[in-house]
Amino acid sequence: MDDLLAGECIYNLLPRPEEPPRHRLKYYSKQRKMVQEELERKKSSYKTMGLPKVEPPCPRHHLLKHSKEPKLPDREPYKVPVDGIISSIPTDKPLMGLHTKKNFVEANIAEVKMSVPKKPVPIYVDTKRGNRNLLEPSGLLPTLLHRKVETSI
Repeated sequence: MDDLLAGECIYNLLPRPEEPPRHRLKYYSKQRKMVQEELERKKSSYKTMGLPKVEPPCPRHHLLKHSKEPKLPDREPYKVPVDGIISSIPTDKPLMGLHTKKNFVEANIAEVKMSVPKKPVPIYVDTKRGNRNLLEPSGLLPTLLHRKVETSI
């Protein structure tokens, strides 16, 4: 019964395309066998399939964290050079009980009164939250109008 079904298939009615015959090589190299043998020899040395032929690592010497990072040498305590310290220490002792008659509070007050006050830095505020920016590099000041022009006669 299977033969009848296979013979009655609609696809069997269509003619099947014939496969073109394979052409034989027109040229055969004299070294063809040597090249194929050499290729097989080279390939066999690079094959990686199958079990490796290397001994498995010993479980006692497993890889630890940070074991391959370079290790710094042990820290040595810092020793201060004695010659540099002795030369920088002043040798003259201050006189004990020496008092000045200068009133430092009044001197500071007079110095502040005589000093020139600082000019405020021109700024502009651009948001309601108060973001402040310098006015001069912003380009909002007309710097070319207030420049000093040198006149040479």
